[in-house]
Amino acid sequence: MVAVLHIKSLQVQNTLFVQIFGPVQSILKFKDIDEVIDMANDTNYGLAAGVYTKDLDTAIRVANSFEAGTVW
Repeated sequence: MVAVLHIKSLQVQNTLFVQIFGPVQSILKFKDIDEVIDMANDTNYGLAAGVYTKDLDTAIRVANSFEAGTVW
């Protein structure tokens, strides 16, 4: 479903929890869609989010569940 980035350093982990202005994408492993939604919504920020999938129904469900200003 998604490419995998193994988080091995605090610096990489920190990018998941701070607001960054620039072209940055975090790619993480997950077990199911509910875990994805929980991880995405577990932040103090939420200016924008993106959903990439081949399944339109999954994309709509996930996008509607994200607590972000803009989801594309």
